[in-house]
Amino acid sequence: MIATQVRKLKLENCDRLDPEYYDIKFIKLSERLSSAIDLESFVEITAGSTLTDCASFLTDAYYIKTGDFKDYGIDFDSCARVSTESRGVDIQPNDILVTRKGSVGSIELIDDISDKHIFISSEVLRLRCSNNLKKIDPYYLAAFLSSSIGQSQIKRFLSGMSILSIAQADIKKIKIAICDDHDNVASLFQKAKKYLNQFQKDYAQAENLFLKNLKEHKSDYSRNSFGFEIKINEIKKNDNLDPELYFFKDSLNEYAILSDIVEIESGTEVGTSSYQKSGCKFLRVGNVTKYGLIGKDEKHINNEVFVRLKNRYQPKLNDILLTKDGTPGIALVVDQELNVIISGGIVRLIIKDTSYDPSYIALVINSRFGQKQIRSLAGGSNIKHLKIMDIGKIKIPLLPKDLVKQISSLAKESLNLKKKGTELKIEAIGSITKK
Repeated sequence: MIATQVRKLKLENCDRLDPEYYDIKFIKLSERLSSAIDLESFVEITAGSTLTDCASFLTDAYYIKTGDFKDYGIDFDSCARVSTESRGVDIQPNDILVTRKGSVGSIELIDDISDKHIFISSEVLRLRCSNNLKKIDPYYLAAFLSSSIGQSQIKRFLSGMSILSIAQADIKKIKIAICDDHDNVASLFQKAKKYLNQFQKDYAQAENLFLKNLKEHKSDYSRNSFGFEIKINEIKKNDNLDPELYFFKDSLNEYAILSDIVEIESGTEVGTSSYQKSGCKFLRVGNVTKYGLIGKDEKHINNEVFVRLKNRYQPKLNDILLTKDGTPGIALVVDQELNVIISGGIVRLIIKDTSYDPSYIALVINSRFGQKQIRSLAGGSNIKHLKIMDIGKIKIPLLPKDLVKQISSLAKESLNLKKKGTELKIEAIGSITKK
């Protein structure tokens, strides 16, 4: 059966022989956008550069790579830092970033730079509205490129076998259609960005408040003007020379052991033969982040399997999901009913003592203090993992109740902002497809 017929002249003109490029859905979309504007007609497109002067200390200069793009924005906490004197492709407010290698097509508009210096790697393209005679709002452009119409065009131009990429010359060919609802879409997307920017600030504030007060409530054990002393046996026991691990560890006057305040329940495995295209979700490690669940490589199981497993493996409200394999130590509070089954790489922390706020426990585990413990407890040479007995050893600092309440409240409010921002972003992007 012939799916699509392509004339020889068209093959010669576009220099593409891969059949995916001539998929009927791409051809129909191209016909729909025949009168739309070429991206290059009003946008300056610049590729990032490779910087080798990564700083060994935390500077205010961030170096954005493909892996730093998240559903809520750029994860500046994970960004590499470079010298503020670096000579690279810099970013200004209202620039749009597009990943062009690996996870191609991630879109992010940078509108809140504050006191940051931002550079991009060679994996990322910078789009900057320049000759914008059509007065296309950057927020609208970001929404359009994120929509199914924009993403389909990006997908059509992909090339490569093991590592997919898109050429800068092909990005220029993307067509931008201006819908009648242009201003409303731009306004919705801008509001979504405002919520998502504030969410990151509030969550960082909650974590910093915890760390600041953790240090203020430290003991004076073995401290002198040069720092503090640790016995060699303690270093051998932990197999870790990181001084911050011992600073936090010895800064606790009072703490609870995790196994005393939660029950730890393992997940399960259903086998690949149980996977199907739709149905109840089977939650794996890659679906869990400290800010919420993501739909990356989602797997589904049928309702019969779900009913059989749900009594033991379905997370309940206020449970904490904790990853233990692969990328161990990511904690997430279940804040709504979930019809999912958790995999063997995830455990449920079920609160035994209701005086402990699950949001506080999750924040502690996700903080630098918690992650230091995770790294010292995790085993495995190639694939890191946590044993159940080691998870139970995690220490939860007992700070004053009013302070714990303040930290928990900030964390919850920040995640609510993320939820609002995500919903508005989806609404803005979806409204483009409807037009």
